[in-house]
Amino acid sequence: NIDHRSVSIHAQLSREDQLDEMKRLGIVPSFFAAHPYFWGDWHRKSFGDDRALRISPLRSAIDRNLPFTIHNDAPIVPPDMMQLIEIAVERKTRNGFVLGADQRITVEQALYSVTLGAAYGYFEEDEKGSISVGKRADLVILSADPRSVSPEEISEIEIVETFSRGHSVYAADEVAHSESGRVQ
Repeated sequence: NIDHRSVSIHAQLSREDQLDEMKRLGIVPSFFAAHPYFWGDWHRKSFGDDRALRISPLRSAIDRNLPFTIHNDAPIVPPDMMQLIEIAVERKTRNGFVLGADQRITVEQALYSVTLGAAYGYFEEDEKGSISVGKRADLVILSADPRSVSPEEISEIEIVETFSRGHSVYAADEVAHSESGRVQ
């Protein structure tokens, strides 16, 4: 059995039988999980509730032990991972309707899907996705633990510092602008 890990991008409309087939074939769905918030109200009108409530069937993938990732699609939506995680956990539309409560996932599962889950889909789990000796040390320091705030506050958590390959590339408290407008 060859491990090819084909990735199905924008798998948000996958049916249960298609998820079963992805599992059988070793396909990793990547769900554009921002859909419930940005287009959920419109999906209800255009697809009807039966299909709309299953947009980005994250819980169905977990129930099958099907590896998956979630992603944004910048510049279509802002590249805001904290908002993406909140949407995956809450599944609220812009109007506040919960679009498929049975497809919600936990904060831990959402974090996994954008870290180790994403690395796995591209054969990069040995070098990315977790903080381990020998890995690249790409990480962010957050102003709060996403597991300790209410789900609707996850998107308000700020990035305090960003590391790329073990080197700080952004620190919120070090960003200062001179009169010329240049970052020092």
